[in-house]
Amino acid sequence: MPWQSQQPAVLDEVGYILSLLEGAKTLKTGELKIVRKKLKEDQKLAVACYEKVREYMKYIFFLWERGLDIQKVEPKDVLIATMVGGEHRLLFKDSLHLSVMKRLKIKNIATRDSDFERATNIIIWSP
Repeated sequence: MPWQSQQPAVLDEVGYILSLLEGAKTLKTGELKIVRKKLKEDQKLAVACYEKVREYMKYIFFLWERGLDIQKVEPKDVLIATMVGGEHRLLFKDSLHLSVMKRLKIKNIATRDSDFERATNIIIWSP
């Protein structure tokens, strides 16, 4: 099974969130706006944060080599996301996840994002 040429949306989101969380932990702040700004200014911080992201992505790649199915975003998913996002008042990345779920007939999502509670016909699993 070849690795998809387009980066799946979930990996994009995971990388983004992990880099912010690692930055927040290092800077001892819950203000993600501060973390985003510092990541752009402080190379040492950026390198440290991305080391954690790389660690996680290596684990995902390990699982993928052993059969984990990671779906890519298809062009029609983007179009559907524009409708789903408005209907459920979701940010675009969230509506994109929901759009792919709809295409694949997936009803379950594991997330801490309470915005998904506005979506219908899905089951949310929160850690």
